[in-house]
Order: sequence, then C-alpha cells, then structure tokens
Amino acid sequence: MPKRLLELCRDKRSEVSSLAMERLTEQVKRDPEILELVFQATVDDRLGVRGLSILMAAPEGITPERLQALLVWFDSPSAAVREAIVPLIRPAYMTPGEVAAWADKLQADEDEHVREAGHRIARTLPGQTPKQNAVIELRPADIASQSDVHDH
Repeated sequence: MPKRLLELCRDKRSEVSSLAMERLTEQVKRDPEILELVFQATVDDRLGVRGLSILMAAPEGITPERLQALLVWFDSPSAAVREAIVPLIRPAYMTPGEVAAWADKLQADEDEHVREAGHRIARTLPGQTPKQNAVIELRPADIASQSDVHDH
C-alpha cells in the first residue's frame, strides 16, 4: 500500500496527490519502514521536495545522515527548491553553530526569499538582537526586477 501511495503522490490530479500525501503523512508517524520509503522517494526525486512535508511529520526520523542527504538540494538552481530546505535548518536537527553557518549561507543567496529566510533564522539564534535602523540589502538583480514591475 505505501508504494502505491508514493505513486499516487505524483498523480496529475491534485485531489488524488493531496489525499495520497495526507495518507502517507499519517502512516509515516506510525511506521519507521514507511518513513524510510518516503525518505528514499524524496532523495531520489520521485517525491522531491514535496516529500519534505511528509518527513517533517515525523521529525525524529530525520537523522544526521538523512539531513545531509536533503541539504544537498541547496545546490539546486531553483530558488523554490533552495527555500524548501529552510524548515530543516533549526536547532532540532543541527548545532547552533551549524544553524548560524546555514543562516549566513542563506543570506548570501541570489534569491530574495531565500535571503529573507536566512535573516529570519539568524534572528532566532541565541544572542541575536534585532538591529535598530537595519538597512535592507538590495542587489542589482532585485533593483532590476523592481523597476520592471513599476515600469508597466
């Protein structure tokens, strides 16, 4: 049954894929074997980043080895994929130093949403206080995309 649910998660009909994702999420909480199937389907891209939401339902199943396999997605050319790993960057899975290093990496990203996620993570770190009169860093690509919006 879990293998069939994995197949249905990729169904083009959103109601079918959503229901299959819900069922897998319920099962992953109860059965470590299903968690392993979902993890494998996530990293081998049968589920891709959609599998992260299922895995997050059983956070105890995200071991350091699994975490490393998922974090390689940060090298993706897709900003949406890079942003999808953000929920994994937290003290439940990493040391504070690792979280800080990832926050820095996210803040240096070319995509503004990924950068903002890095700023949000950095603000949650112990000893971090909000900066008064903080300046928002704009990059040439951001300025160009903003002028495109206002030119129309």
